[in-house]
Amino acid sequence: MSKKIKIKKNTQVIIEPKITEQLVYTLCVYTTRVLKEQQNKLQKIKWTDGESNLDTEYSILACDCCSNAWNIIKQQYPEYSKINIVCNIPDIKAVEK
Repeated sequence: MSKKIKIKKNTQVIIEPKITEQLVYTLCVYTTRVLKEQQNKLQKIKWTDGESNLDTEYSILACDCCSNAWNIIKQQYPEYSKINIVCNIPDIKAVEK
């Protein structure tokens, strides 16, 4: 939902929501909550193989949790419906439609 501000009589400016530091922080908080609910999946992740550090399984899970968290945020704050989250391991990007 866009915010409307009246400037002069019968004149309105529509302010579209933007990707802000606060929005990214909120997404991180929600993603953490969703990840905490995935304890069984987290315990099954293979973190090392000999000297190799593996985080691919975690990246996949984190991307899924981030997408789920974003869907929760958009349900609570419909004004963000024009912003999508794109997860390509290991990156997560927020983009405006």
